[in-house]
Amino acid sequence: MILNRMMLGLSVALAFAAAGCGGDDPLTGTWSNTACFGAKTTPAGVKSCSTELTFTADLAFSLTAKAFSEPATAMAPGCTTTRTVVGQTWSTDGQSFTLVGDAKATTERSSCVNAADEFKSMATTDITVASRASGYTITDTSLTIPTGDLAGTYTR
Repeated sequence: MILNRMMLGLSVALAFAAAGCGGDDPLTGTWSNTACFGAKTTPAGVKSCSTELTFTADLAFSLTAKAFSEPATAMAPGCTTTRTVVGQTWSTDGQSFTLVGDAKATTERSSCVNAADEFKSMATTDITVASRASGYTITDTSLTIPTGDLAGTYTR
C-alpha cells in the first residue's frame, strides 16, 4: 500500500515535470529591437539604435536603450549613449504584464571619437518606464507590446 502511494506520487510529479509545470514564464528573457526608445524615427545625428527589455526569473525588469551616433555628427561624434532603467519588478497574467516599483535611470557615453565627449554612468531623468499594466502578445520568438512606453515588436 505504501509502495503504491509512493509510485503514484512519483508518477504525478513526473507528469507535471514533463508538462513543464513550474517552468519559466514565456516572457522571461531578453527581448530586443533596433528602434530608438521613445522616438518614432531615428533622431538627427544618430546612426542606429537598439532597445533591450529584460524580464528575469526573479521578477526583476530592466531596460537598456543604446544610441550609436554618426561619426561626423556635430554633437558627440561616434559615441554610444547607453541609458538604463532598473529597479522595477514585473508580474503577468499571460495577457498583460505589470511593472511596479521606483525605477532608477542612468546614462553613460562611451566609444566617442573625442574622448572629452565620454562620461561614466550617472543618474538621469531623460528616460523612464511607467509603473502600470501593458498588454502583450508572444508568437514564436517575437514579443509585441501594442501601447505604452514600451510599445514595439521585440525578438529574442
